[in-house]
Parts: sequence; C-alpha cells; structure tokens
Amino acid sequence: MLSQNLTNEWAKGLLSDADNLTEEKIDDVLNEFLKDSKEGYLVNKGWPEVFSPYIVSKAALNAYTRVMAKKYPSISINCVCPGFVKTDVNGNTGKLSVEEG
Repeated sequence: MLSQNLTNEWAKGLLSDADNLTEEKIDDVLNEFLKDSKEGYLVNKGWPEVFSPYIVSKAALNAYTRVMAKKYPSISINCVCPGFVKTDVNGNTGKLSVEEG
C-alpha cells in the first residue's frame, strides 16, 4: 500500500501503477525528491511538508517490495507497515506501542 501521506501527485501516480512499476521509476521518484529537497522546492512541488524523507522513503520501500515480489514470484517478499507507533522519531505520540506495531 502506498503511503497515504505522499502528496506529490506525480510520485503517487507513478508508485501506484503496480502493473507498470519498475525499479527505474522508483529511482526517478527518489531522485526528483532529492533534487527538489536540495533546491528548496518540496512544498512548491507538492511533497509532504512534515517528515518528508520518512514518508517518501517508506513509499519507495513499499514500491520496491512490490517490484521484487513480482520479479521473484517463487520467493516470499514482504514489507511490514506497523502504522503509527510510539517511537522517539514522533516524540512517542503514536497510537500503538512498539510491541503492538
């Protein structure tokens, strides 16, 4: 599942297209994010305003998982998304404990 917090429509569209998703397309999204971040255009280009690196990298990891699972169907490839877990990253404001997540 694509992160619901990914707000850049171009990236969301590319990463949501499971039938045509490739490693190269995921790399394109990450490279565009890095370029926009370095140039200070995250908000202007529609990237998330808060936790941008986390949100984009999570969406990319989920996408890479789908690509690898499709590429290697005889291998069980998984990606775990526990939800909003209480951690130091979010000041322990998550809804789930680490054990629940």
